Parts: sequence; structure tokens; C-alpha cells
Amino acid sequence: MLFRRNAEMFPEGSAFSDINYGPVVVPKRNDVLKIDPATFSQWHILIEREGHNVQINADTVLIDGVVTSNYRVQQNYYFVLGDNRDNSMDSRYWGFVPNDHLIGEALFIYWSWDPDIPVYSLSEKYSTIRWNRIGTLIR
Repeated sequence: MLFRRNAEMFPEGSAFSDINYGPVVVPKRNDVLKIDPATFSQWHILIEREGHNVQINADTVLIDGVVTSNYRVQQNYYFVLGDNRDNSMDSRYWGFVPNDHLIGEALFIYWSWDPDIPVYSLSEKYSTIRWNRIGTLIR
């Protein structure tokens, strides 16, 4: 199993790894984020994605050229985990997904079988199909 280095994890500079991640705060609309040199790496990408220019200059943070210590979030965000936790690039690497990037929601379970059985052993893999889950509505 491949474990990714902490340097690749979101937010930049965190002590997280792909198997030991969090806790994290997923921001929602109107949350007020503390923004200073210590939290800059955690929030600057989110603020830039909301259309602002963010800079750090010595001990001050500037948003659109104005010195600030707080930022009000403009939309809801989501933490998205890939369908293969140990081999997915997801919010652990590229950060939170803004609401305006979502295009749908999961409706039902399409397919389900034991992921630990290798595909090359197809007859054994077939015997692990979880028929009771297939077609189940997700609530």
C-alpha cells in the first residue's frame, strides 16, 4: 500500500497523511475564518477560488489589497472522499469542493462486491457480490 507524504496533503503544511487525516473544519456560507500568517496556507486557496487576490506580507494578510484578519465565506463547501480511500486523489489533496461545482447527488448503489478479493479470481469475486445492496436507495 502506498502512503502519501504529508507535504502532499491539504492543507499545505499540515501533519496529516492519507491514512491519518483530520480533524478539519469544512466551511459553510457566512462562516468567518480567522486569516493570519499561521492559517494562511489553510485558507488562501479557498479565498482565491471565491475570486479574491490573497497575499501575505510579513505578519499581515491582504485580501484584494486590504489588510485583514477575517474572511466571510461566500458559499458552502464539501469534503469529498474518493471511492477508493487508499488510492484516490480527493479533498485530502486538493481541498474542499465549492457548492457551485456539484452537479448531482448519489441516488442508489449501482454495484457492490468485496473489494479485497482480486479481480483476476473472477469466480471467487462473483461469489462476493452483495446482492442485497445493489439498487438500494441512498438516504
